[in-house]
Amino acid sequence: ELTVTGSTISDNDVHGVLVTYTTANQIGTDASGNTIEDNGLNGVQLFEAASTQVINNDINGNGLDGSPPYDSNGIFNNVAWSSIIRGNRLFGNGAYNVHVRKSHNDPTVIDNTISGGTTRGVWMDESSAVLQDNHISGSGIGVYFTDGTYVSSGNVIFNNSNTGIYTS
Repeated sequence: ELTVTGSTISDNDVHGVLVTYTTANQIGTDASGNTIEDNGLNGVQLFEAASTQVINNDINGNGLDGSPPYDSNGIFNNVAWSSIIRGNRLFGNGAYNVHVRKSHNDPTVIDNTISGGTTRGVWMDESSAVLQDNHISGSGIGVYFTDGTYVSSGNVIFNNSNTGIYTS
């Protein structure tokens, strides 16, 4: 169990925060949150981390150091179930600001401001997830849903250069 709050985490070669194989972690908990920026690959990566909350963080400029662009994210929720991503401000992170991959038990992405991912603002991939009350703008594709079951409601998706919502 890990709690990180009130911290600046920046300029690391790979990840700002990497959480693996644990439960009940909290990355940011209150209005002060964390500043997670300019890390080489991902700002926050969750891998097989159950019931982790990523709340009230500023997550900016991660994955812009020449890493493979398809791999870089502000938040990468990878095979992490029952996670909550809420109240974060994600701007200009690599390929995706938020990527939820192979994650079940309704991981929830709620009430975030997401802008400027080079490829997709949010990518929901092979998951069962909820996307609710987010502001998503300034990416190629605002939200990309693939191979899963999703609930999307109350989102404001605008000013993306290609498509607002894409599903395949």
